[in-house]
Amino acid sequence: MARHRRHSRRSLTLPRRWRKLYPSRHRAAATWRRPAEIVTRTPTTIGVLGGTGQEGSGLALRWALRGHDVIIGSRSVERAAAAAEALNRLLAGRGCIRSGSYRDAAQAAPVVVLTVPYAAQAATADAVRDLLAGKILVDVTVPLVPPKVERVQLPYGGSAVVAL
Repeated sequence: MARHRRHSRRSLTLPRRWRKLYPSRHRAAATWRRPAEIVTRTPTTIGVLGGTGQEGSGLALRWALRGHDVIIGSRSVERAAAAAEALNRLLAGRGCIRSGSYRDAAQAAPVVVLTVPYAAQAATADAVRDLLAGKILVDVTVPLVPPKVERVQLPYGGSAVVAL
């Protein structure tokens, strides 16, 4: 038993060879706590615009597993409903994902995540712009322009968000 404790204590400190380089950090590392122990999680409603795609549905599934209320928004309400149904089957009662249009998701959620392709980024953001006042917008859009989708093609200003 003592051996296990010694090992777990050592894992919280820096290796001895690094202590000379960082003399004050090995003491601070012993009091380090995982972020999950520090941060209190309060469930929130998250609207995922473009949640029918791979990136949006992956994020929606993980947030629903952590207890957040997730609303998938899509141009097509039928596609959003089908994606929400498929994700709810994967959740198996451990969470719930709702569906709606882009505007439904943006209106109901204090946190809105934009997960649409770069070509649709500006049009989607313009469609819900009036509903985003006072809300948090997270844009995960990567400026990939076909046919060269293996390279990021930054727009003027150096960021896809600046273009919004």
